Amino acid sequence: VAHTQPESDSKLVVDIGGGSTELIIGRGFEPQIVNSKQMGCVSFTKAYFAKGKITKKLFNKSVLAAQQRLEPIAEQYRNAGWEVAFGSSGTIKSIRGVLVELGFEDGIITAEALKQLASKLCEFDTIDSLDLVGLSEERKPVFVAGVSVLTGVFRALQIKEMHFSEGALREGLLYQMEDLFKRSD
Repeated sequence: VAHTQPESDSKLVVDIGGGSTELIIGRGFEPQIVNSKQMGCVSFTKAYFAKGKITKKLFNKSVLAAQQRLEPIAEQYRNAGWEVAFGSSGTIKSIRGVLVELGFEDGIITAEALKQLASKLCEFDTIDSLDLVGLSEERKPVFVAGVSVLTGVFRALQIKEMHFSEGALREGLLYQMEDLFKRSD
């Protein structure tokens, strides 16, 4: 993410995967605080939406679970602070895509946008019935859980806004490997 975004003094990067969520605060290209929490879009789907039902109660329960898992580290992150928050990879890319289609054309994810998206999701009875422009069929089964995890992250860390980064782990590995391809005497 640091290699693909405009320079800023400090960045918060959040990556919601299938089984875990990674949270990093870095300065330049150096990580300062790094954590991985066992809360991903697949694991939260199994834990909270296994029967495919979507209710406001289930959604709120999963958001609270995400907040609770972040509780031990949240104060450290808030105290360290960051200049810009970025989300990377598939879950956050999907959330951004749906938000753009819902009218949040700037593509910036905010707490208010997530709140409106959660309300929209709770209009559907089941995951199978989700019908949102910008949501792919392969992302659909884990989308509600991904939104709940990101909402929990926003609340726990008190994030104001998040930008999407096209750069993620794969690109980071390529930048890291770049040095291996240089020849020297």
